[in-house]
Amino acid sequence: MATYEAISEVSTSLKKLIWNNIKGTALGEQVGENGIAFNHPTDNDAGSNAKKLSIFLFKIGENSYHQNHPLSYADGSGHPIALDLYYMITAHFEKSLSDHMLMNQKLIGRVVQIFHENQVLRVPALEDTLSDEDIKIFSYDMPLEEIGKIWGSILESNPYMLSVFYEVTPVIIDSKTMVAAKRATKVSFDNQKGGVKSNV
Repeated sequence: MATYEAISEVSTSLKKLIWNNIKGTALGEQVGENGIAFNHPTDNDAGSNAKKLSIFLFKIGENSYHQNHPLSYADGSGHPIALDLYYMITAHFEKSLSDHMLMNQKLIGRVVQIFHENQVLRVPALEDTLSDEDIKIFSYDMPLEEIGKIWGSILESNPYMLSVFYEVTPVIIDSKTMVAAKRATKVSFDNQKGGVKSNV
């Protein structure tokens, strides 16, 4: 069952998916596993600690389908909530490199390729606690107006950096409450079949 940690576990799964597909390659050596972080693009250290790729969760919404068709479990646990997670993936090689913009484009291109080839999160990229879920990755066509709001409000005066946007859904968080079973308030007898009916 998915706990409240499902959101952070999806973020970790995305990082694991990317890293599993670039490690051992020239691009992987340039990025490094520690070069993939969950910070927003402008929150970056200098020098050897500089991040090359940020996986920034910028929006969380309730899944509209499951909102209208709530999930339920036979064990009596309460209705879980299904979420849509929206991520901004940004590459930012150091500006000191003469070809840093081309490196950013290569890295973003590889991420796009990886997500296209893995549109459903699966083991080994998926965290163990989410292994029973069917979580999909969709390219999110972010309107220019929304992009402007993100860079204007969150990133303030920093210049725009090459980014791609994705929706990951549905992410299920189970309820810890138990639904009490309804008591039978009326009992009737079926004389023809010799059975007993209970009406709630």
